[in-house]
Amino acid sequence: MANNCLPYNRLEFGGSSLVQVEHPDQLQGCLREVLARYRIFVPYVLTGQRAWVFGARELERLLGSPEKDYQEFAMRACVNHPLDGYIEYIQSAHPDVLYVYMPVTAARNCFENQTLSHIPSHFGDVVLATEIPPYRFATNVEDIVRPYRDRDQDVRTVDVQRFVAVPRTDRFVYDGRNAVWVRTKQGPIDVLAYGRVMFWNAVRMPEKKGKPGSSSGGSGGAGGRPQGMPAMLGSSWGVPS
Repeated sequence: MANNCLPYNRLEFGGSSLVQVEHPDQLQGCLREVLARYRIFVPYVLTGQRAWVFGARELERLLGSPEKDYQEFAMRACVNHPLDGYIEYIQSAHPDVLYVYMPVTAARNCFENQTLSHIPSHFGDVVLATEIPPYRFATNVEDIVRPYRDRDQDVRTVDVQRFVAVPRTDRFVYDGRNAVWVRTKQGPIDVLAYGRVMFWNAVRMPEKKGKPGSSSGGSGGAGGRPQGMPAMLGSSWGVPS
């Protein structure tokens, strides 16, 4: 699959910067809206993948090349493209969204570049994602950093400043001992949103001034529309303010 020369241009999800949201109930509502938009978006990704497979088959026929196995790529939506040499499938079963906690700058960079590779090195070589949402006020930050410490990583409670929300994919492996989902930092992923952490003892860090947060698709903001999706679907996608 990796040797096929047909280019693949994946639709990009217009994620939401929620750093201005400061109340847990409001954040919960905003994230619910983001996830609803993403569930609409995913079938369009699969449609694009099937179109690519059709084109790849035509190219093989014209070149007289042996047929490659694209069956799974035509059946399941992915966060990456077939030229990467691997396929990362989006999982629809619960939990379908995970949260990763990190410092301010790292979260903003992950959001803007749609990857988790900006997580600081002292967090370790892999991503530890959790099902604990950032709006759950009763959560103790110690519960977030404990899995890192169990892996001998020097992550402190002060490092839990922002969250990023990502879809669960088949590259996340569940660690039942620490109740976290483990994935490599490398490779693209749809970063659906990022924002403040609402835990009762979380450090309150102001957002540094700069350009407004936006996804790699450029739509940015809570009311953004995924690039390439019909305007009729995006017209009522406002997130509560």
